[in-house]
Amino acid sequence: MLLLLPMIAIAAVPTYARTGPRLGAFPFFVWYQLLWVFLTAACTLSAHALIKRARGTGAPADPVDTMRREHGDDEQEPRA
Repeated sequence: MLLLLPMIAIAAVPTYARTGPRLGAFPFFVWYQLLWVFLTAACTLSAHALIKRARGTGAPADPVDTMRREHGDDEQEPRA
């Protein structure tokens, strides 16, 4: 739901296809879309945090280490 909210808000063009109210020199449709850039980032971050908490995982795993564990390769190569 958090990821759908920005898409719906930006797709509903008739709700923001107007010039007023202005924010400084910017018409409404410009600052409304710019506002949604930051709101989309906040929604994405919140969705990520909720999914991470629901899965009960901490920091994301290193993809190389995960692949080694899945294939049973415990021997690590020296990193450059």
